[in-house]
Order: sequence, then structure tokens, then C-alpha cells
Amino acid sequence: FVPSPILTARHASVDIFAAGADLKNTFCLVKGNQFILSEHIGDLKDALVFSHYKRSVEHLKKLFTVTPEVVACDLHPGYLSTQYAESLNAGKIIHIQHHWAHIASALAEFDHHEPVIGLVADGTGLGTDDCIWGCECLIASLTDFERFAHLAYFPLPGGDKASKEPIRPVMGLLRSITGDDSYLQKYESLLNSIEPDTVRMQTIATQLEKNINTVNTSSMGRLFDAVAAILGLGRYNHFEAQLPMALEAIADRQIDDIYDFALTQDPQGTLQLDLRTLIEQLIEDSGKGMDPGRISAMFHNTIAAAMAEIAERARQKCELTTVALSGGVFCNRFLTDRLITILKNNGFLVLYKRNVPANDGGIALGQAAIAAKAMSIQNG
Repeated sequence: FVPSPILTARHASVDIFAAGADLKNTFCLVKGNQFILSEHIGDLKDALVFSHYKRSVEHLKKLFTVTPEVVACDLHPGYLSTQYAESLNAGKIIHIQHHWAHIASALAEFDHHEPVIGLVADGTGLGTDDCIWGCECLIASLTDFERFAHLAYFPLPGGDKASKEPIRPVMGLLRSITGDDSYLQKYESLLNSIEPDTVRMQTIATQLEKNINTVNTSSMGRLFDAVAAILGLGRYNHFEAQLPMALEAIADRQIDDIYDFALTQDPQGTLQLDLRTLIEQLIEDSGKGMDPGRISAMFHNTIAAAMAEIAERARQKCELTTVALSGGVFCNRFLTDRLITILKNNGFLVLYKRNVPANDGGIALGQAAIAAKAMSIQNG
């Protein structure tokens, strides 16, 4: 319990401050073998929350007599946590990729120092290719990582609005299926049921066509938003993960069937999970009037099966048998329980965090662990 430290067998060579993420923020201080996580801070975009964040950092530093020589933060330059970390003028600053930090947080909680197969599923995180990552398989340790696989990119228009308005990932996914604007006619009835405002829909279509304020993403969170909207569960996320939680809630636990999926290679030769056929089959089933609870279960089952298959491919390549799970999507118990069951039945050891949040509340611990390892190597 905060601020009780997480103790590790190895001692950090210097004091460290890890700034955490901008959403569901916590920060972490490192002193010796103690990793000291803060209380839940929240969304740093709120001015009052950000002020509380800065006060809490100073309070905890004094309470535990921590004088950070090293600061760790996210790779994203637009994060307030990153900007705050850079303003501290520490002796050394380490920028850490978001999803690597997710896996590192699991390694830190279990005090695990060997490489693992890391499966991360969340909403957003800046990737090393400047795309927005969100469903990744990383071969990772506390020293480095390799991106082994990811959800196939789809275009996502509208920036932060996409996390509130599911019509945006829906249209991006449908355009990735047809490859052009023909999706507007092919799926006209579905699109109108999600977004009755035709002017807004045309604006989004133009964004996609002309690549205006549109990014390529592998976001699992936005995929869940889209599927929930397709099944008629809502047109807007009034709070974070509202639609994905509704999708999980209706899933029929008695269903074991799955949809089709494909594992292919992206242009860089990295394994990618192609779910275009799943989306088409899901839309067809919904149009036929199939029970949404059955469709939801089949969708969840497919994601679990696909991620387990990716882990198996990684094991064949790297001969690793430990899988670490992290990311906010793994707060979904239906998905997580099914995935863990498959992995264990296939002979994997699974690291799933219990004391640290699976979501971005655990990012700071991962950042701190990576920074501590880097400094121990540097200082011998």
C-alpha cells in the first residue's frame, strides 16, 4: 500500500525519479532497493491535478530523503509528465518507450531480471516509429526491447477525440478494409446508426481521405471502442473505457467460438495481427441479428487466441517461456482470464501484476526499473 515501497534484491546505484504517464498518473522514487510509488494522481491535463502532482513529488522526496540524480520519463514530448521531468535539470534524463515501461513494471513487481515475451494492450503510447502503439508483443528485459509483433495499423482521425467518439476508429477500421472511400456506401446503414450527423461523418471521411490530423495506430483500446459501437452499445465514451466495459459486460461466458484472424508481416518484416476479416464477420453477424453477447464473447475469445498465438511464435523464435501482461485493456477480466488460461495450458509462466495497476498507473514503476538497471550497468 502506498507509500510502502516495493523491495527488490538489487540496490540502485543512484536516487531516481520516474515521472509516470499523463493519464492515471503515479510517479515513482527509487532509493537503494526501495521503489516508492505515489498515490493515484490522475489526469495531468487538469491544472489542479498537475499542481497536486508537483506538490506530491516534493513531499515524497522529503519524506523518504530522496535526491534524484536521474530522471526517467515517457518518450512522448507532448506529455506534461515528460515536460516536467525535463524541467528538473537532473544530471541525467532517460526517455522510455511507453509499452516497454508497461512490461518493465511487471518485471519490477516480480523482481524478474531475465528477458520475457511482453504482451501489452492499451489505448495509446508513442512508438519508436512515431505511430501510436497499443497492441504489442515485445521481447523485453530491463535493458532493451525488440518489437516482435503488433496489431496491424489502421488510420485514426481526430487525435484525442478518437478516445471519446467511437465513430472515428470505426471509420478508420472500415477504410482499412476497403482501401478507399467505398466503405461509406458499403457500410452506410451501420455508420448512420453510430453517427447520425452526416456533416460530422463527412468531415471525418475527409480527414481520412486527405490524411488530416490522422495517425496510424495499433491501439487495442480503440478497437474495443469500435466493436462496442458496431454492436450498438453507445455512440460516446462519457468516461474512460465506458464502451469497452459495456462490451465486456454483455459477453456470454458460455461461448468458446472465435472469429478468423491472420498473422502476416508488415513492410518492415514485423509480425502483425490482421483483424480485417474479424471485423467483416462481426458486422455480418450483427446485421443478421445474432445475440450481441455471443458476438462480444467471440470477439474477446479471438483476441485472446490471437495474442496467445503471437506468444507461441515468439517462443519459437526466442525460446522464452515467460510471458508478462500489462496495459489497461488487461483490466478486462474476461479477456485476461481467457488469455492466461490459454498461455498456462500451453506451458507458459505468466507474470500478471497484482500489487501494481495493469493500466498507466504502473508506468512509473517500469520507468524507474529501466532507469535503475541502466545506471547499475553504467556505474558497474
